[in-house]
Amino acid sequence: MQQAKKIDIFDDIFVYNQFNLPTDKKFEDNFYHKLKAKYRYGYWVWKPFIILNEMIKINEEDIIIYMDIGCNINDSGIKRLYEYLDIVIEYDNLCFELEFLEKCWTKGDLFNYFNKINDKSVTDSKQRCATGLILKKTEKNVSFLKEWLDVFYNDFSLIDDTKSHIHNLDGFIENRHDQSAFSILSKIHNFHSISAKEFETNDHNFPFNASRDKKFIGEKFTKDIGWLVPIKNMRDEIRNYLKYNINNFLSIHLGYKKAKSISDKIVYNFFNLILKNEVNKYL
Repeated sequence: MQQAKKIDIFDDIFVYNQFNLPTDKKFEDNFYHKLKAKYRYGYWVWKPFIILNEMIKINEEDIIIYMDIGCNINDSGIKRLYEYLDIVIEYDNLCFELEFLEKCWTKGDLFNYFNKINDKSVTDSKQRCATGLILKKTEKNVSFLKEWLDVFYNDFSLIDDTKSHIHNLDGFIENRHDQSAFSILSKIHNFHSISAKEFETNDHNFPFNASRDKKFIGEKFTKDIGWLVPIKNMRDEIRNYLKYNINNFLSIHLGYKKAKSISDKIVYNFFNLILKNEVNKYL
């Protein structure tokens, strides 16, 4: 967030994580049970969800820049960033193209879903990454985001690691989940693309770097919050509780669920007296 603020071009900056996703009953009913580490946090279903959520709020022709957590923003690359924005103003969108073929990283079922299994202009073209993208608010781009999210709603097995029912194409390695769906759809919608080498390099002349240097929010939170407890033995017990119940605790704190177990209620009520502001520093 500090890097985004430093370049001083954004009207608004939003940072989402597993604890502060927008409230939506349909989304929660379908995917809440999948938003866990063992399910790759829903195989990134939250990505089209949060981008669409913000897209609906903004004015027509406003621009959204989406970046995965772990990407760095280089203020020295501001000139190239303005060039990106010029592209989006002209073409309505911009994404980044990898060096790998689509057919190597997309399962047969997903190609078939889009009726592209025999379309070499898609299967034998380069895959586009979903790590970062830039979209202008247009009717077509809103439709694109809805179609991307609908893949998850219509058949989650197209996205997850379920084995493809129909044959995979020659050279198939593995399905890239949300990225595979994004990449095919971006071609159907004629997205403008440039090389992802600009995105993967450490050259500070480019505005974004997909360094992926993220760290789970709970680690620092658990360590630092423990210092608010004045008694050492209790401090260690609280840290141990938070270590294994961090998702539960923050979901309760943020109002997404109610405390049910006695331990949840005790810890929640204790911290509710002293750390509401402290918790919010980490979100």
